Amino acid sequence: KSVACAASSTADSGSKGGLSNNFVTAGYIALWYAVNVCFNLTNKTLYKSFPFPWTVSTVHVIVGSIYCLVCYALGFKKASFGRPITGEELKKISGPASMHAFGHIAANLSFAAVAISLTHTVKTLEP
Repeated sequence: KSVACAASSTADSGSKGGLSNNFVTAGYIALWYAVNVCFNLTNKTLYKSFPFPWTVSTVHVIVGSIYCLVCYALGFKKASFGRPITGEELKKISGPASMHAFGHIAANLSFAAVAISLTHTVKTLEP
């Protein structure tokens, strides 16, 4: 099954709109990086006084799942796809979503066990 995509006229990096979109994208990447650094440092600090990474990781996954379900129920998902996700599509993404949750839990366990720098070194070796 093949999927065809049409190129957008605003995707041209030579145009003013394309350049503006590139800055917006770079801003989101910088924001994601900054929030990720804060998240990692907060978790490492938390584990010094509350050494239960399984509990913290489980709370992260549960709160994130509830947040996504609420956003989906309020119709925010339609804004990105233009339509609700079908049951078949949900089945297809459940495997990768489960592996993402497992990776998140594994990263949190490693934050509690070793230095953050070692965790990130190992994470960069992942495929």
